[in-house]
Amino acid sequence: MHQFGGYAELAPDYSRSLMNGDEWNFSFKYVFERHAPVNVSWGPMGTFLKLKDGQTVDVFNEPLKFLNGTTKNRKKLSAEEPALRLIPHPLSWEQEAETCDLSEGFKISGFSSETQNKVVSSFKSLIERCDLKGILSNHGVEVCFEKDKQNFGEEGYELLINPDKVKIRASQYTGYFYGLISLLQLLKTYNALIPCGKIKDLPQFSWRGQHLDCARHFYKVDSVLRLLDLMAFLKLNRFHWHMIDDESFRLELTSFPELADKTGMRGNGCV
Repeated sequence: MHQFGGYAELAPDYSRSLMNGDEWNFSFKYVFERHAPVNVSWGPMGTFLKLKDGQTVDVFNEPLKFLNGTTKNRKKLSAEEPALRLIPHPLSWEQEAETCDLSEGFKISGFSSETQNKVVSSFKSLIERCDLKGILSNHGVEVCFEKDKQNFGEEGYELLINPDKVKIRASQYTGYFYGLISLLQLLKTYNALIPCGKIKDLPQFSWRGQHLDCARHFYKVDSVLRLLDLMAFLKLNRFHWHMIDDESFRLELTSFPELADKTGMRGNGCV
């Protein structure tokens, strides 16, 4: 077997060739348990048959998956209802008895500064890219911005949810944006009928990252952009893009163009 990142070539361990009607069964596993994938879909995502003359024939199959043995000792998640259906959980949450109905979405008001206008523009762009319909509506509950006088810092915000109005208090761009993201999360996790109360939030960690390994597994541009949008929904603020390793060199450099030209792809004819 020859393997390069997510690409692998397998051949029968005997000398004769496969003929029409022949069957060949094989297994595919990691030698060391510590290298085994956590995600059971990390197996090869497609197959083809390579003929003796080098030509290839597409083979229809479902993506191959590893047995779920690597997760058998992992701790199961608790099914208990959290105090608030928000990820990550805020710094503090003071719940009230009433609810706020966002079934008709919400409308944003009170944004007058350049920073607040940029927040609204970014939020609109995000929900449009993710095809989230009915979030912003002139018939929805009013959401207004207020400049915070306590100085929550760059990422802090306060969300005051009343039955007929929501206030977002923040000091800077990111705080206002995260306030809208929290409101959007609540709308989805509570099926639009969200609990009233006061959320005060300030990230515990300044560096909240997501890693993507494009050196060993190729991802299309649309997939990478989709991941960045999902990071925004979870308030992740650092993208670790692993583009170069011994399996491939994905980064195109004008000073050394042959690096990407000769090693940027893996697969039949590229290895």
